[in-house]
Amino acid sequence: GRSFISIFIPILLLSSGFSLETVLIYYFFYYLIDTPLNFVARTFTIKFGARICIIVATLATVGFFLLLGNISINDSWLYLGLLALLAAIYDTFYFVSHLFLFMEIEQQEKETKKGTGFLYAIRTLGSLLGPFIGALFLIFASESWLIFLSIFFLVISCLLYTSPSPRDKRQ
Repeated sequence: GRSFISIFIPILLLSSGFSLETVLIYYFFYYLIDTPLNFVARTFTIKFGARICIIVATLATVGFFLLLGNISINDSWLYLGLLALLAAIYDTFYFVSHLFLFMEIEQQEKETKKGTGFLYAIRTLGSLLGPFIGALFLIFASESWLIFLSIFFLVISCLLYTSPSPRDKRQ
């Protein structure tokens, strides 16, 4: 869901009337928040588990998209700061917990190289196809449909991720 739109976020901000300087300042604050938040996400993942962290990340990015879909040039710096915070929460909580889950599963499996290759291939495929699909929605539908599609897939993934897996039932 996130890969459909992530590459277009600067374009959407610029088309909403924000200056290039403002978009660059947004990204500066995003990275300023994102970097130290990795340590918080690590601690949170250890304390509450990776699944809860992924749910928090998904909710943060849904909030991000809802705000992004309603943004206008009249919105304050606080609004952009909230967008940067939600984006950083998604980034850190999702990827830190994602790596924790991957390491936990791979330690139990004998074919670690095969699993690492598969994960890399899926992420690369998603990184390539997501923006392409997002561009098609921007060209043939609208920005609102793209945001809706992203939110839809994120909510579906969250629901699927929270349901028990066959592995959980065996244990």
